[in-house]
Amino acid sequence: MTCCNWNLDWDAISAIVTAIMALIALISVLQNKKQFRNENRARLVFEIISYQNEFMLKIMNVGKSTAYDVKVRIKSSLIENHYSEYIKSVFEKINNKKLVMAPGRCIYILLTPAYTSKQSSHLIGDQTFSSESINKWLDSYKDEKIVITGKYCKKYRIKEKFSITDFLGPSAIVYDDNTLALQEIKKELKRNNDNGKSIIAMLGNIASSDIIENENKNNENG
Repeated sequence: MTCCNWNLDWDAISAIVTAIMALIALISVLQNKKQFRNENRARLVFEIISYQNEFMLKIMNVGKSTAYDVKVRIKSSLIENHYSEYIKSVFEKINNKKLVMAPGRCIYILLTPAYTSKQSSHLIGDQTFSSESINKWLDSYKDEKIVITGKYCKKYRIKEKFSITDFLGPSAIVYDDNTLALQEIKKELKRNNDNGKSIIAMLGNIASSDIIENENKNNENG
C-alpha cells in the first residue's frame, strides 16, 4: 500500500485566491460604474400629444444628464405631403440642426390641428386652412408612420416608428401631464364646491327647522 504525500504550496494558493478576489472586486466596481452611468445618462423619448386641439410631436429628455450633439432625422409621407409649407420647413430645420437638451427639457413640434366638427379656419405660418380640409388630410395621413432616427451624446441611437393613431385613446384626444393635472384640480375644486353647496343647503334646512319649531312653541305659549 502506497501513500501519496501532497506538498501544497500555501503561498501560491493564497496568491491565487487573492488574485481571484481582486478580480471579483474589479468586476463589481465596473458593473456598479456601468449601472451608475446607465441610470444617470441622458434619455430621449418621443411621442405625439394633443394639446389645445393641436397634434404635436413631443421630444423630451427624461434622463438625468444633458443630451448633447442630438441629431434627429424625421421622415414620413405625412410630412412630405403636408398641406402646410411652414410645417414642412420646420421639420426640415430640425433634420438639419444639432440640438442640446438639458434634463427635463421638452421640444414641441406642431404636426397639425386636430379634428374639429366646427367650421373654422387655422392660420399656420402665412397660410390659412379650413377645418374641413384639415379633417380630410387627417383621414388620409393619421395612420402614416413617422420614422425617427438619429444619435445623441455620440453613442446613443434613436430609432422610433409610430403614427398619430398610435397615440389616440377612445376619445381621440391625448393630454400631456400638465393638462391632466389641471383637469384633476378643476374636478377637485368642483367636487369641493358641490360639497360646500350641499353643506350650506343642509345648514339652511336646519336653520329653517329651528325657526319653524320656535314659532310653533311661541304659538303654543301664546
